[in-house]
Amino acid sequence: MRIVFGCKTNEDKFFLVSFYVYFILAFLPFMKTLPVAYIQMPIMLFSYSLLLISSARYMGRRFASMVVVCTIGIILFNYLLIYLQSDYSGATLINKIGANYSLFVTSFPLLLVFSHGFERVDKKRLCNVVLFAVFIICITTIIGTYRFESPCRELATPYNPELNRTYLRNGIGGYGFIYFLVLFCQIVIRELRKKFSLYKLIMLLTMVFCVIRSEYTMAIVIMLISIIVSILLHRGNFISGAITVAAGGIILINFENILKWGISIFENASLYITLRLKSILQFYQNESISGDLLLRQKTYALSIEAFFENPIFGRFFKTGAKVGGHSEILDLAGHAGIIGLIILAVVIWWIYKYTPLGNIKFDVHLKIMFAVSIILAVINTFSAPELLFAVFAVPVMFSSEYKILNTNPDGEEKSPG
Repeated sequence: MRIVFGCKTNEDKFFLVSFYVYFILAFLPFMKTLPVAYIQMPIMLFSYSLLLISSARYMGRRFASMVVVCTIGIILFNYLLIYLQSDYSGATLINKIGANYSLFVTSFPLLLVFSHGFERVDKKRLCNVVLFAVFIICITTIIGTYRFESPCRELATPYNPELNRTYLRNGIGGYGFIYFLVLFCQIVIRELRKKFSLYKLIMLLTMVFCVIRSEYTMAIVIMLISIIVSILLHRGNFISGAITVAAGGIILINFENILKWGISIFENASLYITLRLKSILQFYQNESISGDLLLRQKTYALSIEAFFENPIFGRFFKTGAKVGGHSEILDLAGHAGIIGLIILAVVIWWIYKYTPLGNIKFDVHLKIMFAVSIILAVINTFSAPELLFAVFAVPVMFSSEYKILNTNPDGEEKSPG
């Protein structure tokens, strides 16, 4: 098979370029420092245009029109159920467009999967590129954090955009990338089990250390627990389940001692993690809440209060009404009530009914990854391109169910011969 410009001749080059352009825009920290209106938006439009061309050439114009319809649906969903959660009455038109653009970039991995483009490319090479890129960003993030007194934890706050740009220029991945690593570690573990590789083992350890350096306490805890659970549940039989339950019981019994041990470990390494662990310990000992945990409780309570004001529609019809802004699920419930949750459930059903995600065999690692995704959506915001890339694109890319298709540019499938 001939190779032209790094692509096999029967590959969908339009999809490949669309994918790489989006991946660079969504994952490389430096790209996020560029002007949104003059650079980022045109790049995103270029990637989307290539995706439409890819769909039209290899799947037919009718399917390309379905991609457009799917795009409109995503934009409406983002606008009605996510964008309107915040009060933008005082924002400029540019800021409003920028907010909706960010939501579209976040949701774009769903369009990549819906287009069936991964069926028309060499997925093995694509996966190797993603693995290598993630490894490099982990390294730049770790190196970059040592240039500052406090690592990229400060990227979680929107109050100092200039500081954010400074961090990004130093190659430091932010909130989305750190929690992407929490999910992506399951894929790396699965790849290691398929075939041991020193490179992938080093990568896994680098990812774990990168998350620790981020000072996102919840990310550290969830990542370590998910890794332990995946190791215990590898065989998927009754004995593995019994061992996992027993290990969980031991952790609960010794939870206070584990917290004290964690405080002693991070006391001289990270002030933020130490304070977070101390607040958890304080809550565990006498049920008093302080610090960041108190802030989370207030934001959760605000969304729950909004939901019970009107369980059917939430605060959807209230002008300028706000929700907590710290939980994707609770915020949706508070903003749009039961109707919003039903719409979300229908969207999820549609995704697994009409996209390649529905044909993937879910092993223990993917099950853990999706379970963690649900947990993150409940306790945190989930609107980050890296996170939706992990949930939608990664399972399809790293699955063995789909092989490269032999297709004509007209969209007609060739015979295997």
